[in-house]
Amino acid sequence: MEKILSGFIEDLNNIIGVRAAYLVNNRGEILYPTTENIGRSFLNASASLSLVQAMGVFDLPGEEILELEADFNSAKIMVYHNIRMNVPTKLGVHETFLVVVGSSQFNKAHLRLALNVSVSNVITNKKYKKLDSPVKIRKTSVMTREHLSEKESALLAEVRSLVT
Repeated sequence: MEKILSGFIEDLNNIIGVRAAYLVNNRGEILYPTTENIGRSFLNASASLSLVQAMGVFDLPGEEILELEADFNSAKIMVYHNIRMNVPTKLGVHETFLVVVGSSQFNKAHLRLALNVSVSNVITNKKYKKLDSPVKIRKTSVMTREHLSEKESALLAEVRSLVT
C-alpha cells in the first residue's frame, strides 16, 4: 500500500506549480506522506486540523463541499474532499481528503485531470480493493472546546444558530 500511495502523491507533486500534496483524515491527522523528502513541511498538524474544522463548518448545513480554495500572496491551498480514497492506519482504514499546496498560479484544470487519473489508478489496484470499509468520522467532531479557543467557540455557536 505504501508504494501505491507514494506513486499517487508523486504524480501530484510532479505537476508544475504544486509544492506538496497530503492525504489528511477527518481528525486532522496527516496520514501521507509521513515524512517530507525536502526536509521541511508545508503543512503541519495544527494547520491540517484548521482545514478539517473549516470543512466541518461547511458540513453543518448538511451539504459538504467538494473543493475548497484558499489564495495567499505567494501560494494557494486546494482541498479536495470527495476523492474516494481510504488509507490504512493503526486505528483502521480512514477516509481521506487531499490537500495540495502550490504556487499562486498553478493550473487547476491540470491538477483536476491528474487527480482523476491518479485516483482511478489507485482504486483499480488489487491491493487497494482489499481494504475494508473506512472508519466513519465526522469532520464536525473536531470542533470541540478542547480544539477551539473561546472566540472560535463563540463564532461556531453563532454559525450553528444561523444554520439550524
